[in-house]
Amino acid sequence: MRTRRRTAHGAALLYVLGAGPALACPAAADLEGPGIGFTTSDGLAEVHRRIDADRIEVGYHSVGPPDIHRNVFIQGVYLHSSGTFDADGVLEDGSSGWIKRDRAISDIPIPAAGQSWTMSQAEVRPGRDLENQQISSTVAAEFTWVLGACSYTALPVTLTSQGGYQTLAQEFNYLRDLGAGILVGLSGETVAGGFECVDISVVRAR
Repeated sequence: MRTRRRTAHGAALLYVLGAGPALACPAAADLEGPGIGFTTSDGLAEVHRRIDADRIEVGYHSVGPPDIHRNVFIQGVYLHSSGTFDADGVLEDGSSGWIKRDRAISDIPIPAAGQSWTMSQAEVRPGRDLENQQISSTVAAEFTWVLGACSYTALPVTLTSQGGYQTLAQEFNYLRDLGAGILVGLSGETVAGGFECVDISVVRAR
């Protein structure tokens, strides 16, 4: 599974993150509509919005060129598709990709403490060879995660992919009560790093 850089999301022009301490802590229902925003210690942000019962779209925001990157995740942590859009909302040539798996979306389980399972998948990108991978998913014990003025029960989920161009481990904190997963760490032959998420708020329409 390829790593995705965090880029500016055009929705930042349409929505603003609510002031966390002055508002109630976000709940699962807030994923409907504009969504829920998460902010990192270096000022990056991502907005999570529910598409349907199994999928959440994540848009990435930062200071920089107005390119718009969006990922869609199954159960908050398993990448389903991705694409980069220009400021007018037009998909950039060659930027789209999606995942073919050996099971239906409905057969991919919601993360739960102690869970461990594997699956086969292939990343499909137009004009490129398929990247066939084996994915291992493990879920550790829950903990209390403090984000700004809010506290949530979180589950550490580690996804390890083998095959393709490198072995890669992705670490998510899955917020059980929201159904959303936040990428907090990456490690592989050519990439390593972490993302410190420090705040959460409801996204408000301007």
